[in-house]
Amino acid sequence: MIKTKKQSIGANCTIAESATIECEELTLGDGVFIGERVRIKAKKIIIDDFSLIGADTNINIPYLTVGEYTKIHNHALINGKEAVHIGHNCWIGQNCILNGEALLCIGNNVGIGTYSSIWTHGYFGQLIDGCNYCSIKPTTIENDAWLVGSYNTIFPGVTIGEKAVVMGTSVITKNIPKGHTFGGNPAIDITEKLKPAYTPIPKAQQKQLLKETLITYFQQNNMYYQTKDANLHIEGYGQICFDENILPTQQDTLYFLDCVSDWNLEHQQASLFCLTSKKYKKTKKKLEVLVRKILNPCVARFIPFL
Repeated sequence: MIKTKKQSIGANCTIAESATIECEELTLGDGVFIGERVRIKAKKIIIDDFSLIGADTNINIPYLTVGEYTKIHNHALINGKEAVHIGHNCWIGQNCILNGEALLCIGNNVGIGTYSSIWTHGYFGQLIDGCNYCSIKPTTIENDAWLVGSYNTIFPGVTIGEKAVVMGTSVITKNIPKGHTFGGNPAIDITEKLKPAYTPIPKAQQKQLLKETLITYFQQNNMYYQTKDANLHIEGYGQICFDENILPTQQDTLYFLDCVSDWNLEHQQASLFCLTSKKYKKTKKKLEVLVRKILNPCVARFIPFL
């Protein structure tokens, strides 16, 4: 059942018959999937292209935005009195709690393991009795942060920095700096005890990894493809080009480039993927959507240029 005052639903969306959506304004991009028994009650909901809301998820929040290619798996709870913003390419495991009593912002490419909870409030003790534990604070998880495993708890007011890693079953009570790894209850900085979470690799090696990943997928799914020089041609989809020296002008070709210097190529509709900025020119063509889904969530994640 869908009950709205204003709605915009994109092409090829799937909304289960048992799902219930009640809101003043609903915007769903192309290819959005809303599973069985999902319950949504809000003022305004925006879910971008090719994102998923898993079965039995309960959303009760004034304002929710979800970026493209994000997956919120089954039995999630998103509730509160303020807004929850979730970026592109996020992976949120089953039975997670995302609390929006105050503003909750989750960046792009964030991974949140199953049964984790992210809080913007903590209160229960009676103020009339002088309870000192009462907190309502915005919480932020920045781009590419990763909550590993299960049962992580993020306290109100915490900021988890870009590319930070939280080890499973941790309780985060303070900010985590960019690129650091925390673990434990309460969590402490264990970055120096472990190897770095990320080690940069050359662009040529990145392209080889992308190519090998795509070929493996095509083989496993009995898709006919041909290789020629640095390119892949996939029957019924088009061509993928890894050659930096070929001008990106073919409309049926997807280009992986070290760096894109001119995004304003309005005269052509080729899909451009930039390995430096991790952005891409979005066309929503069949080949582009296929490649995005193959590479998500853990080989390569790109966000729209615009």
